[in-house]
Amino acid sequence: MSDSDPSRLVESNTRVKYDLNADPRLRPSSTSPAAQATFLRRLGRIRSSQPAVSRPGRISRASSIASNIAIPVVLVYSIFFVDWGPHEHVFSGPQRWLKRRKDAFWSVPSEEHRPTSESS
Repeated sequence: MSDSDPSRLVESNTRVKYDLNADPRLRPSSTSPAAQATFLRRLGRIRSSQPAVSRPGRISRASSIASNIAIPVVLVYSIFFVDWGPHEHVFSGPQRWLKRRKDAFWSVPSEEHRPTSESS
């Protein structure tokens, strides 16, 4: 492949050479050399107007953080705390488990479960 072969490489205004056969998305619909040159010139203009590394903006970053926090919170809330009615449902088991854990945490241990203070 030589640099002078117009079917393989076309030089744009930005002095970047694009390989037309490398990526099918880079091929123009027309195969005429003039159409290819116009396509690659416009492609170079679009690429040169965009930063090399695109960083997300503050709103995008905040939205991403908010959704990464909100989704697990909503899931935990809907599984353990939402009252889905008096009938048996798919979340009854996890809700009963949480109720037993909360009751065990907030209850005062009975005499038989208290540790003895006998020293040997």
